[in-house]
Amino acid sequence: MRKRIFLIHVFLLLVIAGFTTQALAAEVIKWDLQRGAANPGSILFAVVEDFAKRVKATSGGRLDITPHPGGSICPNTKELEAVHNGVMQIGISSCGWQLYLIPTASVFCAPVGGMDGRGMRLWYEKGDGMKLWNKATEKFNIVTLPGVPVQSFPPEVWVFSKVPINSLKDLKGKKMRAMGDGGAILNRLGMSVANIVPTELYEAMMRGVIDMCEATGPYNAIESAYQEVAKYWYFSGSRANSDIGFAWVNKDAWAKLPVDLQEILKVELARLGQNDYDTQFIRDTRSISDLEGKYGVKVAKLPADIDNTLLAEAEKFYAEKCAKDPFFKEVYTNQKAFQQQYDRFVDLISFTR
Repeated sequence: MRKRIFLIHVFLLLVIAGFTTQALAAEVIKWDLQRGAANPGSILFAVVEDFAKRVKATSGGRLDITPHPGGSICPNTKELEAVHNGVMQIGISSCGWQLYLIPTASVFCAPVGGMDGRGMRLWYEKGDGMKLWNKATEKFNIVTLPGVPVQSFPPEVWVFSKVPINSLKDLKGKKMRAMGDGGAILNRLGMSVANIVPTELYEAMMRGVIDMCEATGPYNAIESAYQEVAKYWYFSGSRANSDIGFAWVNKDAWAKLPVDLQEILKVELARLGQNDYDTQFIRDTRSISDLEGKYGVKVAKLPADIDNTLLAEAEKFYAEKCAKDPFFKEVYTNQKAFQQQYDRFVDLISFTR
């Protein structure tokens, strides 16, 4: 009788343990994600929504990430700081916006005269870029995933302007929104530069607070209706040949994730990065005809004297930075050495139609 009672107790314990195991296995981890400068309905936000759906499906519903547009949880451009402080578990943003926290941030993002998105991505993935970025951010309570950029845009529109630009003299004294190193160098060339968050640019242009701005590629700009406030769009990769951004995960939240969910997150973030670039590139490509035909925007290459003057001033600017900051010199020198090989090969395989 005692043996029978004992066996019943054992059986009940096993049943309870089984239910507990199932409950633990089915536990749902909920995270919040904000992408900087992503408005609801924009392609920037759509790719993040798609990412969140894939993570939920791949994890069997165990990791449920809610995507939020820029400014929903923390101020736009402050995503790294918010993740560091635990305000949200994951943030995606341009690393150039982190210049107020990280003195080298802009050279990690869009150095003037730098590589295109493919080259920058290779520097991070196959060169020393990611190791140096992790060194630059080691004091923050973040993990940068998946080890490569999740944002590496094609070259931005060099400038959206309300007035025609035929030479460098047309920029002198003009008020322009520009960020990072590009903004600092343009300021040295006689422009009046302001850093305005992307969500406020349309109104700033409409009200005449600024005469021109840089912000993004053509497709995203059409989504933001820049064609209504700027009828002259000039293209060049000299100022921002890409715009590198990362996914930052709160280090404490990351440590609590089971290993399999960590792997799912890394794989899906890498997929997000490629999807983001491909989507941006093909939509930018197709948007040019709409700009000229549908919206009456003048599309043109930036005058060569502006490119040449900008790049010459950039060399002086970066030499000064390197002289003042040993770590900046380490990053910039490493990146330029990689770029020299990259540009040489691209030049060898390129041809003019």
